[in-house]
Amino acid sequence: MIGIEPNSDDPIRSRIVSGSVERLAAGKYQVLLGHSLARELDVRVGDKVRLMVTSASQYTPLGRIPSQRMFTVAGLYSTGSDVDSQLVVTHISDAAKLMRYKSNQASGWRLFFDDPFVVSQLSEQPLPEGWSWSDWREQRGELFQAVRMEKNMMGLMLGLSSELPHLILFQRSLWSSWRSSQRLPFLRPKE
Repeated sequence: MIGIEPNSDDPIRSRIVSGSVERLAAGKYQVLLGHSLARELDVRVGDKVRLMVTSASQYTPLGRIPSQRMFTVAGLYSTGSDVDSQLVVTHISDAAKLMRYKSNQASGWRLFFDDPFVVSQLSEQPLPEGWSWSDWREQRGELFQAVRMEKNMMGLMLGLSSELPHLILFQRSLWSSWRSSQRLPFLRPKE
């Protein structure tokens, strides 16, 4: 689950397929679900879902009780990836209340880049004490690893295709030399 400011320029805005980001108002407890998760739960815009956060549990005389709340589905998004079956988006203040965070407490920042592979250099930068780096390579690594592999393979194929005519000419030249001399010194039979 992540919390966002509905009036921010969040990338999820361009992925909405039903409902809207503007419905995420503080204190209204509304969520955006990925279309895969909504289909799995058999819910639509306007339906209610219960969110439970075990990491924000309270200990009571009856035992450990997770933080939970009913939320209304305000919209559905589709990214075309595994995110659609895993990520729940709500208003940042509603997320903070469910997670039992103080009003001025942050659990992290979301950064957006044109090139997602720039995080390799950024992750090497020092962070303030108590902070740790967590990025898509840990959270959604399979998707981007596949993209990187595809990118590398395309580069290899394009590189080979541009060098292939030179290799063919070299092979023909070598073959012609061999045919004209009938044998090359390194191919001479033993006497």
